Amino acid sequence: LQLSGYSIPIDRESLQGWGRIELPSDSNPADNSWQFVYAESPVFRTVIVSDDEETGRLLKLAAGIPYDKTLKYESDVIPSSQAESIEWNRVALLLWHTTLPTGNLAKQLESFTARGGSVVFFPPEIPDENELFGLRWGQWKEPKEKDQFQISGWRTDSDLLANTQNGTPLPIGQLAVFRSCEIPGTGTELAQLSEGPPLLKKASTDHGSAWFCSTLP
Repeated sequence: LQLSGYSIPIDRESLQGWGRIELPSDSNPADNSWQFVYAESPVFRTVIVSDDEETGRLLKLAAGIPYDKTLKYESDVIPSSQAESIEWNRVALLLWHTTLPTGNLAKQLESFTARGGSVVFFPPEIPDENELFGLRWGQWKEPKEKDQFQISGWRTDSDLLANTQNGTPLPIGQLAVFRSCEIPGTGTELAQLSEGPPLLKKASTDHGSAWFCSTLP
């Protein structure tokens, strides 16, 4: 006996809940019951911390592109002076374009990633010696012979720049990089520039993810 397309009526006013389906006992008790849950799709909220209006605007545009059109996406740009007011439990992704935080704010950000959050750091115009997740910003570099750096390679098997689900590589090689900031410290290089600093470096974290991108949009 095969039954397909069977619908279970649920109160339309119920926004979330759970259920259990049981079949009569047979010779295989392992497949006699199933559990399910349902709820409204969560809002995937991105917070961009930047004191540069143009960079913040471009990062907001990028963050607003839906990965899954059935889900809800929101993004906000705030100055670094308001970073301590971030509602961390409502943030899925953090784009950080300012000096690396220290003190209590750094601890909050580390706790955010420890809970599974993701953050991408972008270099400030004037780097300093602050360090986070074992990485920091070095000096800005420009190409010596050409007007832009060439992409020499990137990791396609996993992580942020992995190939799409159908195996198509991302067009990373088409990027034009005119300036790149050094990323001293221990991490995993996910994309490299010819004769320049790594384009993208991932910090070592127990949970969540922290990436350092060495250039700006």
